[in-house]
Amino acid sequence: MMKKKILIGVIVVIILFVGSAAITGIYQGVTGKGDTTIKEKSQTITDIKEEKVMNGTGDKEIGKRGIATYDKDKTTEEEIVKFYNEHIKNSGYNYYTLIDKSDNNYGMIFISCGEFGEIGIIDDTGVISQKEKSFIIKDNKIIWD
Repeated sequence: MMKKKILIGVIVVIILFVGSAAITGIYQGVTGKGDTTIKEKSQTITDIKEEKVMNGTGDKEIGKRGIATYDKDKTTEEEIVKFYNEHIKNSGYNYYTLIDKSDNNYGMIFISCGEFGEIGIIDDTGVISQKEKSFIIKDNKIIWD
């Protein structure tokens, strides 16, 4: 009888421990407290979304691209590098376009979501149609050509 009470006590302690850990995990997931990998929301890079990339005839999806808007006059290079590291790098998109908020025909593109990019006039698919200059992100800095 004593062994049965001890066994029940151990089971109750295990259930309470597992339940407490699960509740803590859910709380941290919902509130972001305790999670050091939470991505800060950029103040100048917003409206993040995804769109299909279609083939040349427009009848077949061949991938996805990321899109966001930024303010070319307010967004710092540090913010762009941070956004690149948190949202673009290794994202799997065909490419990622940052479109200027004040001019929808101007922006920057990260080719294959890698560290290489271009800035200039963009077309309606988010690709540079008239390059102003190129850049690379290296050692968490933008290096312009």
